[in-house]
Amino acid sequence: MIQKIYGFLADEFVGKPENKETPLKSMIQHAAAIFVACNALGLAAHAVAAENEPPECNDKTSLRDVKRQYQGLEELKQNLKIKEFSDVKQIRLGPPPASVNQYANKTTYATSSRWCQATAALSNGKTDTIYWRMDYLHEAKGFSINLEHCAANHDLLDSNCQRLRGGK
Repeated sequence: MIQKIYGFLADEFVGKPENKETPLKSMIQHAAAIFVACNALGLAAHAVAAENEPPECNDKTSLRDVKRQYQGLEELKQNLKIKEFSDVKQIRLGPPPASVNQYANKTTYATSSRWCQATAALSNGKTDTIYWRMDYLHEAKGFSINLEHCAANHDLLDSNCQRLRGGK
């Protein structure tokens, strides 16, 4: 039975002798069909965060939260708005800094953090580089994501955003 299954799969991907298509063309068609099926089911074609990790840096919800935090601070200043993000990238993925677990207990604690960076296009036509860290927090009944951002335009104590820029 295993040989028949293996033979069936081999025939499908290598091409049966009576099949006039080339093996490569057949493989490309199968790959395209799988890609279309995944998109139809709503599965992303990009990498997603693993279990017990914060979301990827380009996660729409996370970017929305960074935007909301930034604009909340802007209400106290120039009232600039973030129009869009570009050059979104991960700086580091690893254990959370000690300060995140400063008040941890047996039911609530962070297991991993992801440090990110992006360029924000602002409503005044300028750009601002934004850094943020997302922490995956285990809680008694599930998990949550803690998000902290830094922009040189806002942070008076760390105007270069060193605590988030270096993944520390």
